[in-house]
Amino acid sequence: MADSEVKKMILKFGKCTESDARGRTISAHTTCAGCGKRIKSGDDLSKVHFSLTKRKTCVFWHEKCGKDVWSGLIHVERE
Repeated sequence: MADSEVKKMILKFGKCTESDARGRTISAHTTCAGCGKRIKSGDDLSKVHFSLTKRKTCVFWHEKCGKDVWSGLIHVERE
């Protein structure tokens, strides 16, 4: 996933930390759904993923936290 896509989604769905004179968001932050650490729009976002839900909310997580985020939601039936 491209860093620019993740940054755009953080700016859209995250909490605004800085805005310009016109009121547009310049920087924002959100939290990782797995570990709870803050993800800033200015950070290195190469290892950050997101998912847009059907209710139009966005979930962000670090690559290493992926198992923690989805382990309770995805159940694989084994034979």
